[in-house]
Amino acid sequence: AECSPKGGVGQVAVAVALAMLLSAPMPAGAISGGGLDYASSDIQKQDFSTRDMSKKDFSGAIANEANFNGATLRGARFFKATLQGASFE
Repeated sequence: AECSPKGGVGQVAVAVALAMLLSAPMPAGAISGGGLDYASSDIQKQDFSTRDMSKKDFSGAIANEANFNGATLRGARFFKATLQGASFE
C-alpha cells in the first residue's frame, strides 16, 4: 500500500495562502465603529459649533480654522489632525 498525506499539494497551498492573508496587517478603523467619519478629510473652515460630534474620528483631518465652539466632543479623536486656527471655546 502506498502512503501519502491527505490533502495533497493543493490544500497545502491554500493553507499557506490563508495563513499569509490572516497574518497581514489590517488598516486601522475608526474608534467610533461607524466608519472613518471625518478622518483624513479636508474640513477647513467648516462649522461644527454646537453639534454633537461625540465619538467622531477626525484623525489626520485638515481642520484649519474649523469652528468647534460649543460642540460636544466626548470621545472624539483628533490624532495627527491639523488644527491651526481651529476654535474649541
